[in-house]
Amino acid sequence: MKKFIRFILGVITVLIIAYLIIVSLPKAKIDSADVDFVLSAIELYEHYQDDETNANDTYLGKVIEVQGTIQLIETDQSGATVLVLNVNDGFGGVMCTLAENPKEELYEVNQQVTVKGLCAGKLMDVVLNKCVVVYA
Repeated sequence: MKKFIRFILGVITVLIIAYLIIVSLPKAKIDSADVDFVLSAIELYEHYQDDETNANDTYLGKVIEVQGTIQLIETDQSGATVLVLNVNDGFGGVMCTLAENPKEELYEVNQQVTVKGLCAGKLMDVVLNKCVVVYA
């Protein structure tokens, strides 16, 4: 019985150490990541509209650079700035959640931007997370 308890305590100790190592690893930054795809916000949205399964196979989890016009600027529930790019569709867009909030209002509606982010698929909008604005 003592061997079993020691074994369990050893496993727990190893798991705690592994967790602490993983948590302390530096996070990969999107701005220095290689881009997998470059396309317009309209093209990305249309791919998802035409065949969501195929689009997920192609783009999900990939770093994508999209160009488009800002349709809406908002703040999500965690306080992050979200840029919604126009795709000429009354119900959707490409939603880009910025990795870091700008220190001042740098963006405005109808402004052309190029955004790089990690594709998270489509809800109502195509969602890109951890975004950085490459060109404004």
